[in-house]
Amino acid sequence: VTADNANLLLGSYDGHHANFGVKLTSLTLNDSLLKLNYDAYQSLKLSNLVSSGNSFLSFSANFNQGLSDSIDTAATEGNIGIYNIHFDGYGNVGDRITIFDNANMTINNLDGYTKIYNNLTYKFSQEDNQLVVASKTLERQKSLVEENEILDAQETEIEGAAEGVLNNNGIT
Repeated sequence: VTADNANLLLGSYDGHHANFGVKLTSLTLNDSLLKLNYDAYQSLKLSNLVSSGNSFLSFSANFNQGLSDSIDTAATEGNIGIYNIHFDGYGNVGDRITIFDNANMTINNLDGYTKIYNNLTYKFSQEDNQLVVASKTLERQKSLVEENEILDAQETEIEGAAEGVLNNNGIT
């Protein structure tokens, strides 16, 4: 299976899990996003995973319990970036999850990837086939959006924030 400049969403529907079965399928990602969107943690079984260009992975994890979606493959080629980690619970520095079972693939954007979850900012490192919480710091909510500051409304939760007016002059 080859995904070229595509979003490939594998997940759960009506109690069934999208999967390629018994490690007979090779998956090639070219400038694509592989999103594992299961209702329970699953391991995607592949014979080979190849990633090229600007390809990314999105998955769910609970670092505190050491649980996550993963990819079980005999071989990998290339490297991949993290697009998003859906947190199902908190994690502490040193907590780890296994991303790649049986083979390792380099995650290429850990220097710039940051996850903010419930006012905590997480940074990660990679040790072989595992993703490790490298740091966790408190990120206080901002009560004021400064002029010319970028507010990503899709990723920003303002739960419990004080009421106010956002001047949107000049927004295009």
